[in-house]
Amino acid sequence: MFKIAKLFISISIPTIFTGFVLYIMPIREKFQFNNDEGLNLLTAFMYSQGFSLYKDIWHDQPPIFPIILSSWLTWFGHSVFAARILVVIFSAILVWSFYEIISYFLGIIPALFSTSLLVVSRDFFKLSVSAMVGFPCIALVMLSIYTLILYQKKTQKILLILSGTLFALSLQTKLFSIIILPPIISLILYFNLTKKSSLKITPKIFYNIFVWLLTIFIVYLIIGILFNSLNYEQIWEAHNIGKTSYGKLYNINLLRQRLDGNNLIFSCLAFVGILLIFIRRKWEAIVPLTWLVTSLIFLLKHKPIWYHHYIMIFIPLAWLSGYVVSFVIDFFQKENWYYHFKSFEIKKIIFPSIAAVLLLVSMNTIRIKIPKSKKIASKDISIEAVTILSKYRKSTNWIFTDSAIIAFYAKLFIPPEIAFLPDKRFLSGNITLDNILLTLETYQPEQIVLSRRIEKYKSHQGISNYLKKNYTKTYSGTSNNKVVFEHYLINK
Repeated sequence: MFKIAKLFISISIPTIFTGFVLYIMPIREKFQFNNDEGLNLLTAFMYSQGFSLYKDIWHDQPPIFPIILSSWLTWFGHSVFAARILVVIFSAILVWSFYEIISYFLGIIPALFSTSLLVVSRDFFKLSVSAMVGFPCIALVMLSIYTLILYQKKTQKILLILSGTLFALSLQTKLFSIIILPPIISLILYFNLTKKSSLKITPKIFYNIFVWLLTIFIVYLIIGILFNSLNYEQIWEAHNIGKTSYGKLYNINLLRQRLDGNNLIFSCLAFVGILLIFIRRKWEAIVPLTWLVTSLIFLLKHKPIWYHHYIMIFIPLAWLSGYVVSFVIDFFQKENWYYHFKSFEIKKIIFPSIAAVLLLVSMNTIRIKIPKSKKIASKDISIEAVTILSKYRKSTNWIFTDSAIIAFYAKLFIPPEIAFLPDKRFLSGNITLDNILLTLETYQPEQIVLSRRIEKYKSHQGISNYLKKNYTKTYSGTSNNKVVFEHYLINK
């Protein structure tokens, strides 16, 4: 009966999460959750139409997500809705894997609590539906860790190799998963040590680590060779923004702003959980502890820090919070636990009391931020730009726009060299406005939509003169007295 109940809960976790996310989030109505959505969608669309990553399309991320996304869009239609459904599936895998991992170490109730905390952490719902690479990457990492747990149970080498393969895929999705390498190595080492009757460290203990790392290296290398992603200039150098004002704006100080509301509560829980780990000698917690440390180092060193990076902090915090729940359950399950309170034994009641109070406070203060209306999101002014572009689709081979999502909705191609155009390309010096002008002169796009950087482009004398000489401005889309986009049509 217990196994059936456990299986039922395991199946219910991703099912309930998926249903709830689809119910509350405006994934059909929202034009764009983040600028990265447009970049990822357009890249996947152009890849599905025969353009090569890194050779034709400039791309600063590994290839796995655009490859999977392009196939998905080919099967289910080139729509933003279809892309977001794919990310929801990855998010459900992330949530399910996280629950199963915590359940293995701490039990069902702590796992349910930790999973709930993670799901209601800041921006989790938004990230779980946005067509971005972060959650697919972390989902593969969590699945890799869960596969290691299965290997611990069944000791089949294929599971160890599968875990390494999944981690290699996560690295080829987004490179920031490399910061989770030390926590997973510590988990393999912990498993190997606990299998021995003696804690003596021998070379054999490192065999599984070697096999796992070798698998990662081989799979990563194969994917890199097959899809041309061993590209230093695009994958690494373009991220070297340096000490720009842009980089200074997004740093570790923003973490304090993130740790409010729900996150502040489970930060306190995690702190108590860390104390309990050392007191109770729960050494398997080396995994979330190492994860937390490596993530903090990453946030201190990396610039810029975006809101989606903070999930790397919230995962170990939620995991560590589960130890508080586990401790409270263990304490109150003991016979005659109440005698400690009657005799007022401070040492024995202080932690149970603090833990119980924190749990009660957390359950009372957790709030889920639900969008007030799904209809509001559909009034995005950029829809007008899509309508105008579509009007001239038959006579258009190329367009230029700095808002990739507009091109994706219109199903029109941007010159591949500048299809993927995040701010970091300008800030790292990878591309300049002179390069943009040269590309415009080469491709002579029939339509141009300036959106995110209108003043920047028009302030460049060469681009400004090129537009005046060769194009006619047909429309200016305004919202709240601000120009949101300008549309230009080539002179015949």
